[in-house]
Amino acid sequence: MVRLPEALQRVIERQMAEGQAASAAAFVKEAVMRLVDEAQAEEAEIRAAAEARAEGRSGGER
Repeated sequence: MVRLPEALQRVIERQMAEGQAASAAAFVKEAVMRLVDEAQAEEAEIRAAAEARAEGRSGGER
């Protein structure tokens, strides 16, 4: 079981009351999945930028 601060509990309760979340568990699951997706996308952008820089350096040495 995870205990959330009162402020976060109120946000979740409001989302549920407005029909935006079926349950607290569903809300937290969706929030975590979005965070994971965003982190993975950011990591992919960083890798692509690093690869582009590496290719630029190796391409300029020819």
